[in-house]
Amino acid sequence: MRSPPIALSSVSWEPGGTEPGRATIRCVLRSITPIFGGSARARECDFTHPVRGPSIRGLLRHWWRALQHGKAVSELKAAEDRLWGSVDHRSPVKVRVSTIRPGQPHKDKIAPYFLFSRSPKHGDPLAVLCKNAEVEVALSVPVANRAEVMDTLALWLAFGGYGSRSRRGAGSFEWEKGDVPPLTQEILRDLLKKLPAGSWLMLGPSRHDPLSAWTDLETPFRTFRQEPGFARNQGSNNKPGRSRWPEPDAIRRLTNRHAPTHAPSHPVDRAFPRAAMGLPIVFHFKDEKLGDPKDTTLVPRESANGPLLERWGSPLHLKPIRLDSEYRGLALYLPNDLPLENLALTVGHQPFDVRGVITKEQAAQIHPLKEYNALNAITGFKAHLKQKYEFTEVTP
Repeated sequence: MRSPPIALSSVSWEPGGTEPGRATIRCVLRSITPIFGGSARARECDFTHPVRGPSIRGLLRHWWRALQHGKAVSELKAAEDRLWGSVDHRSPVKVRVSTIRPGQPHKDKIAPYFLFSRSPKHGDPLAVLCKNAEVEVALSVPVANRAEVMDTLALWLAFGGYGSRSRRGAGSFEWEKGDVPPLTQEILRDLLKKLPAGSWLMLGPSRHDPLSAWTDLETPFRTFRQEPGFARNQGSNNKPGRSRWPEPDAIRRLTNRHAPTHAPSHPVDRAFPRAAMGLPIVFHFKDEKLGDPKDTTLVPRESANGPLLERWGSPLHLKPIRLDSEYRGLALYLPNDLPLENLALTVGHQPFDVRGVITKEQAAQIHPLKEYNALNAITGFKAHLKQKYEFTEVTP
């Protein structure tokens, strides 16, 4: 028998009863992949209170926007402020999180390509991940808004996560108890119908544990970008071969720097197709001391010649889910208007204007795209999942 909740991370109301005109939505969540961060301090885990109410509200607000496609900006802003609050208006959605089981430190190496900048380092407490957390989330909402909040909660639980690197599967949950039904193929199809046109959803093979399903996503993501013989040339003497993507040579040409054996040779110039998978991208050249460029960062601009932005979230959401009694890797593409026409490559304090959009002729000269007759990195990755890793598409 489970012990009662031992701690509260956000208390703004008591969910024992229902206020007039309001409804309560509850669900019990168990983490199936480690949580990175998620506390009040950046890059830190709070094992006693692994999930915070204010963070849940922010995540629900984000996923609610995904359901509002087709609305004018002014209409969307007004509706968002009414439901989720603004500087001048408190949200009518109240959130309470109770910790049932505190998290535990996860210090082993896991999902290194997804967590490349977050992997635990010996003696670095800020890099510790949190595993095996269990919490109850309770929402108090106006009755009139119950249906849309339920849809939003189901969308976040199915496709999202908690904490840093959640778009790459960290902080994923499973659930059984509560008002949100467990995931089924039918529920996934219904949720997909609610998303913007152009969204797609892929599922990997059935696995008995969530970490294996997570690996089913990390492996194709890594090989699509880095696999020798596919995304890069075969190396020698434990050194990786040259990339078959155009970005490294585009950077060498822009900076007019290259190692003696790395003169730019890729036929596609000044093109950055992998920007479509999310920004920023940090490019690190191992042979900087031999003449290759220093570290450079690809970031979006707010508009043509506009200010630089720090990031633009990936439209790809990759995570393990529990589907019926087994686990599957899930890949969701959710269009997010990433400004591929207006990118900047920053070298120190100097930005170079570049583009993430490529032509059909350029795509035919980029091996990882040519392999699938793909026109961009998103459609190429989708084909990579399907043709090499036995992922199947879920259709509405």
